Amino acid sequence: PDCKHYIEKITDALGSNPKNKTKKHIATIDQIRTLATSCSSVGYDVIIDGGNVLHSRNGQPDPEDLRRMITILQTRGHSPLVILHVSHTDSRDSRDSRDYVLKVNSVLETSKVQFITTPCGLNDDLFILLAYLIRIESGLGRGCTIVTRDTYTDHMDAFKNRQRNVSDDFGKYLAHDLVSFTAVDVHNQMHIPDATPKPYTNCIQIVEPYAYIPLTITGSDTGP
Repeated sequence: PDCKHYIEKITDALGSNPKNKTKKHIATIDQIRTLATSCSSVGYDVIIDGGNVLHSRNGQPDPEDLRRMITILQTRGHSPLVILHVSHTDSRDSRDSRDYVLKVNSVLETSKVQFITTPCGLNDDLFILLAYLIRIESGLGRGCTIVTRDTYTDHMDAFKNRQRNVSDDFGKYLAHDLVSFTAVDVHNQMHIPDATPKPYTNCIQIVEPYAYIPLTITGSDTGP
């Protein structure tokens, strides 16, 4: 609930960033909104935290991990959106080698995945959260998940709506839609749990005077 509040707060934070004098965030948010509000197959149901996946092995970033992630999700029938900082795709903004940048671009192009690069000097996490919120707000599809090993806890605290009951805090909803993964070094594999957005929460929530109980809904039938 109240996606608009969080969208506005995050957008304001990006716009007021001292490193964003040319307001580079506007074009990127427009890109996100175009994809998020699409009624066609262009829309997305899973967001891949590109930087998090590329650095998933605590060493040198590996473009092949991003390829594996994209392939697994596409094979499962998902329409993923990769969001990653421009430093991974443009050697002018990157501390990594030109060869690495070329490999990342090759993965994005050959996998035919939708992707958005975020501007230099701005936190890519904020654009990932915006993509999640804008897609949820659109009401299209069955929801949206984020594949990442991040928890975004710092952002949840910064942008929660302090004028509402604590049960409406951003984190209580976002945490439900975060899908972690495991990178196995020995076999160069990626293990990803089911990333399908769920139409129910993981637990019973008490928001006095009400209790919200998880239900799946199929047609007119309901079940636990």
